[in-house]
Amino acid sequence: MNSIKKIKPILYILLALAASASVIILHNILFVFLSYIFNITKAPILEWLLSADNYNRFDILKYPLMILLFYFLYKKISNKQAKPDVSWDLKKGIIFSIILGIGFGGISFLWINFAQYALSGVKFIRESLEIMDYSNKSYSQGAALLLILAGGILGPVMEELLFRGVVFGLLEKVKKGWFAVFFSALLFGIAHMTFVQSVYTFIMGFIAGTIYLKTRNILWPVIMHITINTVASLSSFSQFQSYLGVLEKFTVIMTIPLLIIVYKAVKSRKKINLKNTALDYV
Repeated sequence: MNSIKKIKPILYILLALAASASVIILHNILFVFLSYIFNITKAPILEWLLSADNYNRFDILKYPLMILLFYFLYKKISNKQAKPDVSWDLKKGIIFSIILGIGFGGISFLWINFAQYALSGVKFIRESLEIMDYSNKSYSQGAALLLILAGGILGPVMEELLFRGVVFGLLEKVKKGWFAVFFSALLFGIAHMTFVQSVYTFIMGFIAGTIYLKTRNILWPVIMHITINTVASLSSFSQFQSYLGVLEKFTVIMTIPLLIIVYKAVKSRKKINLKNTALDYV
C-alpha cells in the first residue's frame, strides 16, 4: 500500500508531462493521417487544409478536436471538491479577465523589448527572437478571419483546457495549491520552446493559474488568453500599424490594474463562519 502511494505522485507527474507534449503528438498524428487520405482521394478540401501557405487552416480543424478531448479530460481530472476563494459574477469576471489580458500584453511587450535591446548579444536569445519573429510572420499570413479564429480564439481555449485544466488537475493530485500553479505554468512555458517566448508564457501561465486556483472557474483564464491572442493578432494587421505605439503604451499602463487584481485574488481567503460552518467566499 505504501509503495502504491509513493508511485502515484510520480505517475501523475509523468501524465502531466505527457499531456503537455500531447499537442505536438496529436498535431503530427492528425496531419499524417489527413495527408495519407489526401494522397488517396486528392480531395480539394484536404489540399486547402494541409496547405503550407497558411497554418491557420489546419488549426481550425485541429483545435476543435483537441478542445473536445481536453474538455472531456478536464471534467474527469479536475478537483470537484475544491472551493473558490474568489467569486466573480459574469460581468466582473469578463471585465477583470479582459483587463488581465490587456495588462499581460504590457508585460510581454516590456520583456520582448528588454530581450531585443539588452540581451540580443547573447546568441541563444538572439536566435530565440529570430525564431519567434519567423513564427509570428508565418501565422499572420493569409485571411484575417482565420488568424483571429484559430490563433485568437480556438488556440487559447484549447491551451487553457489543457494547461489550466488537465495539467493543473494532474499536478493537484500530487500537491494542491501553488505547486500546481507553478509547475503547470512552467510546462506551459516550456511547451512554447523558444526561450524568449517561454519566459513570458511562463509568466502568463502563472497569472492564469493563480486566477484559476482562486476562482476555480476556467472561463476567466480562457477569456484572459483570448484577449491576449486576439490583441496580438489584430496588432499584426497593416491597418493597425499606425496605432501600434499607442496600443503598446496602453498595455503597459494596464499592467497596474493587472497587478491589483492578482494581488487581491492572492490575498483573498475563504471565511469560515464557526457558528454554522458555512463558507462565505470573498
